[in-house]
Order: sequence, then structure tokens, then C-alpha cells
Amino acid sequence: MPSLSLNVVPFTKPAFADQVRRASGGSWSEPPPQVRYLQSYLHHDEIRARTMVVEHPYVDRHYLQEFVGHYATMLQAVPNSTTRIHLFSEAYDESAWTALIERADESGIQEVEAELRASYLGYVVVRPLPACPIGRTALVTYRGVSSRKYAPAHMNHEVHLHGLTLSVEALPFQQQDQALGACATTALWSALARVMRADGGRAATPLEVAQAVPGARGSLVASPEGLTFDEMRGAIRGLGYQVHAFRASQHDNDEFLLALKTYVQSGIPVVLRIRVDEGELHAVAVTGFRLHDEDQPARDLSLRAHHYEAKSAGLSRLYVHDDRLGPYARFVFVPPSEEERIKADENGYPPLLRIAFKADSNGTEFEPYSGSAIVESALVPLYPKIRTTATALLECATEHLPLISQLAGGRRDELTLDSFFALGGRYLRDVGRVLHDRARLGRLRREALLSRYVGVLRFSVGSEWLVDLVIDTTDVLRGRHDSPPILACVASDTTIAESLRLLAAELPGRALVV
Repeated sequence: MPSLSLNVVPFTKPAFADQVRRASGGSWSEPPPQVRYLQSYLHHDEIRARTMVVEHPYVDRHYLQEFVGHYATMLQAVPNSTTRIHLFSEAYDESAWTALIERADESGIQEVEAELRASYLGYVVVRPLPACPIGRTALVTYRGVSSRKYAPAHMNHEVHLHGLTLSVEALPFQQQDQALGACATTALWSALARVMRADGGRAATPLEVAQAVPGARGSLVASPEGLTFDEMRGAIRGLGYQVHAFRASQHDNDEFLLALKTYVQSGIPVVLRIRVDEGELHAVAVTGFRLHDEDQPARDLSLRAHHYEAKSAGLSRLYVHDDRLGPYARFVFVPPSEEERIKADENGYPPLLRIAFKADSNGTEFEPYSGSAIVESALVPLYPKIRTTATALLECATEHLPLISQLAGGRRDELTLDSFFALGGRYLRDVGRVLHDRARLGRLRREALLSRYVGVLRFSVGSEWLVDLVIDTTDVLRGRHDSPPILACVASDTTIAESLRLLAAELPGRALVV
């Protein structure tokens, strides 16, 4: 009967690579790029791992399904278990770790759990596959800059170790084995993990994603050549979720980025299809972004209707799960070349939207992955109760922009927009952060009839909140001039609320005005 082995090892970049090599059965002298990326990520000042606790054997559900479906039938079968490496920001050696566990036995477990949770950085599952060792991985995000937003990574994973319960907030990542599929499979897996867990279900495994592809007929592996756009849409639908597929626009890149921003800040990952080196298609899962700030400036995004306009804080970075690299990889926007700019001007549309991976160091180890890529399209798995897409939500904002501009009065040039989805009950809880009038807040919470998920159009004037339009997401747009019903208009003060009541005839449905 095999026994559990737990080894405490100081974290260094070479030691981490060595643990992955040994656990995977590899004999490489140069670690693969995913291992080198994780070395750098864990060594970064905002993470600074100091201890590894190496757990073996570990039975990982996601790998085990792939083992049964594929690896077990190989002539030279690989082991059915994995190794899990836990990372901590505190320094422990074997004796200190043993003393910690003994203290849990003597004085109660809660104090020790709290101490370990404070320094727990997450885990890396290492598969016994030398060519693609990085399995399901859940690591904390960088935490040093407030303008970074990682809403999809607000996903709690409970971890059991020595009978202790730890936890990490992370969006899962893994390296894709080309024998089982291509990048699209693992990008969809990452995105669906967040959506399915937030919807109260159990996250799908990569094998279940592959089997959900139309025409797979229960196939145990996906096509190594990759999934087409339609196959990716079909896989999302096959797992019981709605899908919003939209393409980077040749008319207005701001519309595309505003929709992407709406989803990601709502905690919904976006799968991007990008064309690398103007040739190969590649898929990544967007897990966060960085807003415009003094250190990383970016132009504002703009929403326009006739002579009216609302701005939204621009994006200076995207953070993506890229199976060529690792979790939360930083991608920057690439300015168009002069030739592209001239060609776009001649044809009357914006230059192509380009992004490129930017490593922290100035070294050349990630140079092969740093070329610019054209953003072609996006796919978003949506909870079945969300039938109003981000694009439709923004269309609703455009339709009501003249009305909101009237409320802004002489400061309409300072009008800004923030759009997002939220659970109806959570919106009622959180709206108190902007609505401080207790009487009106109480009325809203008592009388508002909201759908399970609502769309929120939050307009402000400069830094001062003006009004929320709360949108019913359970219906779809049926025509060009159709608009999803507004369930509530929540104003910053009674004067704005009174103005909204006078204008309520212009609002579809019978919105509660507070």
C-alpha cells in the first residue's frame, strides 16, 4: 500500500525546476517555457515564494479523467497519480514544519490554519508527463497595484493538507498536452471553471470540454489541430451554457474592448482567439486587466451616440492564461505601424487590434512568445440566466446616453460609464457603497424586483457617481430599436431622482426610480 510523502523544500528557481523535473520523470537540461515562467512568477517580489511542500502521490480529478481516457491505453502507460507542490511565502524547514503540525494537534487547528492561510500562495500539480508537466495550477495573483483587476480569479479553492484546510483564490491554469487537444481546449476549460463554479456546479475537466465539442461523439480526445470557432461555441453550449461570440470590429475597437472589460470586471473570463505572427490561430483566457494609471497610462474608451459621449477608463494591460507560458501572463497593446495606420485611414476603419506578451525581465528567454498577435474574436461562456450580452448592455447605454447627458447638465463632457453584470441580490447589498441615503436605500432593497443576474450601467460625472440603470438580463434584444427593460433607476440624490421620474416615460417598462 503506497504511503503519502510530504517533503518541505526551500523555494529557489532551480529547486522548483528540479522538483518539476523529478515529479514528471523528465530528463531535460533546460526547463520548458511553462516551468521557466512559473519560476519567474513565483520569484517575483509581489509573490516571493519561500517554501515548497511537495505532496506525493496526489490524485487529481482532471488528470485522472485524461489518464483513463487516453494515457492508460498507451503501450507505455504513465502513472495514474500526480505530484502537488504547495507554495508558501513564509520560510519553513522540516523541523519548523513538523513543529507547526504538532502545535495544531496540541492547541487546536484553527490558529495554525490561520497562520498558514496568511502565507499560502497556491499549488502546482505536476503530471508524470515530461513533455507537458504542468497540470491544474491555482496561484494567487500579483497584489501590489490597485489598478490591476483580476475579478475572474476571485474563485476560492479549498485545499486539504495534513488535515488542515487552506484556501487560495485563483483561476485554474494548465498546460495543454498536444496529444489530447490544442490551446482552445484549455482556454475554454479555464473560462468554464469560473462560470460553472459561480453557477453552483462542479468545474468541467479538460476531457469533458473535449467531449462537448459537436461531432465528438464521446471522443476521449480533442483534435490536436485545434478547435474551430464554431466547435468552441458548440463545446460551451454542449456543457449547458450560453455563449456570446463577437469579433474585433473594423469599425470601432472601443466597442470590442468595452464588451471585454464589462465581462472581465464582472468575473466572467473571456476566451480570445488571436492570430500569432499573422499566421497560426491561438486561444487564451483573459483573467484580468490593468486600468489607466499614472504609471501605465492608456487612452479612455469611448461610447458615443449622436453628439453625446461617455468615457470609460482605458486598459493598459491584459492578463491572460496562455498555455504556451502560464497563468496571468501580461500582454500589452501594440501601437499600429505607420503602414497599418495609413492603410486603415485610407479604408476608413481603425488599425487592427494587436497585443503582445511582455516579460518582467529584459532577458531573451521568452522572446519567441513576444511577437505581436492580432485579436480576431472572443467567446464568452455565460450563465443560462444571462440572455442580455455585454454588447446589448452597451447598446442600452448608447440609447439612453442623451437622457443621462441631460442629468449631467453643464458637466456632460465629464460623463463616464462603468458597465458590469452582478447577481441581483449582490447588487442590492453592494449599492450601499455609492447610495448613502439610508431611506432611499431601504426603499430600493424593500421594493426592487430584480432578475437573478442584472446588468448595471453606472454613470458618473468625473469621480462623482450620478445614476445606475439596472437592466433585466433574462430577455434578449429582438430588433434594432429594442432595448432590455430597465428594472430600477438609482440616483445619487433626490434631485436627480425627481428628474428621472419626469423622464420615466422615455424608459421602457416600469422602472422603480429611487
